[in-house]
Amino acid sequence: MKKVILPSLVFSLLLFGDCNKESLQVGQTTIAPAKTTQSASDIPYADEETLRSIGGNKGYVPYKTARTMALLDLETNIKESMQWHGAKLSEKPVVIYDGKSRAKHYEFIVSDGSGKPVGTLTACARKEAGTALSHVLPYVRDYSYFTTKGSNYKMISGGYPGRILLGIVGKDGDNPAGTMDPITGETVKDVPTEGADGMVNFVSQMNAEQQKEYGITDKASTIEGIKKKEEENKEEAKEFWKQADTLQAALEKISDDEIAEKINANKGFDSWWSVEHFVIPAYNNVRGIWWQGWCGPSEIAWIYRGIWDRYNGQPLGQIMYDFDDGRDDDGDGRRNDLDPDWVRATSLSTDGGLYANIAAMSGLYALPFGTNNLLQYGPTLPSFLRASLMSVTASQYTLTGAIWSPHDYIQASQPVLSTAEWATHWVTYFGSYSLTWNFSWWYRIFWRRVTIASGRVRIMKWLLLHDNSYLTRGNPYWKSDLFDFNLKYAVVRR
Repeated sequence: MKKVILPSLVFSLLLFGDCNKESLQVGQTTIAPAKTTQSASDIPYADEETLRSIGGNKGYVPYKTARTMALLDLETNIKESMQWHGAKLSEKPVVIYDGKSRAKHYEFIVSDGSGKPVGTLTACARKEAGTALSHVLPYVRDYSYFTTKGSNYKMISGGYPGRILLGIVGKDGDNPAGTMDPITGETVKDVPTEGADGMVNFVSQMNAEQQKEYGITDKASTIEGIKKKEEENKEEAKEFWKQADTLQAALEKISDDEIAEKINANKGFDSWWSVEHFVIPAYNNVRGIWWQGWCGPSEIAWIYRGIWDRYNGQPLGQIMYDFDDGRDDDGDGRRNDLDPDWVRATSLSTDGGLYANIAAMSGLYALPFGTNNLLQYGPTLPSFLRASLMSVTASQYTLTGAIWSPHDYIQASQPVLSTAEWATHWVTYFGSYSLTWNFSWWYRIFWRRVTIASGRVRIMKWLLLHDNSYLTRGNPYWKSDLFDFNLKYAVVRR
């Protein structure tokens, strides 16, 4: 669960956000997790009129162009790396809007040979970054949660991909009306606008003590780094879409069969670009293991599992460790998963006490707890998580202060713990992908090279992350580095 105060990101309360991905809190509102969709008929694809209206506006990507770009990437490398053999891409997307009623994401659904939905390619609906895709997700959300209010209500992102709300969108720039939790029906007053501005605001409000807790030695340089990346994104986006727009007719005309044929025919031209692709071997081997519990302690437990396969002499196998339990067995007014006695007993019998010790050291029980839906959650700040990692590794490993780029650390086999969703959630980066000369399909089919205004060749970077959520079930997904403005902490040996 998570506590989110919007839109001002009131810092004193955000400090105490943590989440158990079995549910999600917005103020005092709870959202159950999206389940994997079982049938293509459950998916609320946008109609042609809506898509035509979005694509006809300046600064937006026509959906057919977005689909072709997504399909080209799917056929070039994603299909093989995700083991989506024989996969097909939906003709139309699901549209997700932002907190200002603007189309933000196109979710194109990947189906296997039998037509069963197996994954999602998230394309950019706006020309705000020099990329066509933002996420490659190994799941399809259960859209039935988002169709209960009728067609007037649209899906709104409050922290993609995990926080999806419902609301009635207005004109571009307007706040959606009636924004709500689709499970409880409770109102959500404010929705954050995703991007650099929110993180700049978050860091700007830190006092000296909060900076220390978050490992920020120089607030001004941190803010400058966020703003610099945003400016570089805008510069690259301008050049990328200027050239992509010249190909719009060709992109919308080419068929799926032609794409597959041309890509297969031009595989010999791979030397025209360079690729650096690295996944930390130790974590690649444990990607299917997950601790289903509160996100901060769960990610530290997963990081530990990549270092050692035992804790207190007890083997840590290839299984799910379940610490998510909303009951109150002893009647003390605390959920089981927030009761240190229940957590310790369960942990000792399953993982040798690993999760329990991390939870205790991470400050999960630091605040008093309420009952029913009025729960308060203890903090899992970076400093607390650093202490918990040092504790369970006998001080052999620790977390660095806040870092900016995670790629060098990952390539040195050092995973990176990262905030997510407005610093209310934790994930772990453990894979890095860099492609020089932009997308390979530009060369295989159109023989184009995308540069930016200075003439510098673009380098496209992606991050592979573990998100301890009910949605992913331990299966990692890829996220474009262009959209990463989070605070990050590398795991290093002391």
